[in-house]
Amino acid sequence: MSLPHLPLLFRCNRPDRNLYRLRGELLSSFEEALAQLGLLDRYKVTGVVVSWWKENEMSARVLRIGGFPAVIDSWITSFRAEIEDEDGRLKLGKINLGEHRLISRLLPDYIMALAEAEDRAAELAEQQAAFERGESFDEEAISDYVDLNDIGEDDKINAAKILDNRRKQIAADLHEQKKARAQETAPLEAELTRLEALLEPYKTDKKAAAEAKRILRDLKKELLTQLEMKRKAMTTEDCRMLVLSIFREELEDTLLDYIGEHRRAVVAVVENWWDKYISPLCVIEPTRDKSVVRLNTFLKQLGYE
Repeated sequence: MSLPHLPLLFRCNRPDRNLYRLRGELLSSFEEALAQLGLLDRYKVTGVVVSWWKENEMSARVLRIGGFPAVIDSWITSFRAEIEDEDGRLKLGKINLGEHRLISRLLPDYIMALAEAEDRAAELAEQQAAFERGESFDEEAISDYVDLNDIGEDDKINAAKILDNRRKQIAADLHEQKKARAQETAPLEAELTRLEALLEPYKTDKKAAAEAKRILRDLKKELLTQLEMKRKAMTTEDCRMLVLSIFREELEDTLLDYIGEHRRAVVAVVENWWDKYISPLCVIEPTRDKSVVRLNTFLKQLGYE
């Protein structure tokens, strides 16, 4: 939903501007702009601005002192603290960039690449795990080595590891027999070939999963570098437009949340009316008359006339 009547948010990048006076101006201008819509009362409108202000007061203070570029720099600093530990190493786990409007504005292509890399890494990790649980192997083919019922009962049992340990043992036994110049190595060679064939899809998936993790790790390491490069290329006007755009979008989202809540309340009232008045009077009256007749019959049987 577009809200064309939203007021221009900030003209406060001067040290002499009083933030609380600005907050009051924002409240009054917002009420004036939204009054004609008639969706929310003045208390709800005030709640929109107050909620937004609580989330962005620190950014407003930075804006007042250092201007729009300082706001961008403060956001980048906060983001760096979120994804790096005290030693400057990238924290483990998925980075939820969807919550960071600055990143989505400055690095849309990077975010898409990172999301694809995360999905790919997760997909391959699950494929590897399916082999380790024994689910991706042919049950009959591995039945001589692995009891899948045991896999289900104990998560520490790894079907692929069991097969690989057996492969290593066969390879070692075959090596010893060849050193001793034994004549009957064919059975061991056949079993080794069989095990290697069984494990080949798993090893391929495992290698692909490791490569996907490496690509994802490298992309994450590049995130802050890419962000700093974008920031250096921005002019003061670029910073101003970006900050105002993000402020406006956040305020609009808060407003839409309140409007959505109002709409849900209206829908609930209408649905309640519908439940109460769905049946017309011509349907209700015969039912009512039948009930009256039955009641009178009961009363007469009980001796009330």
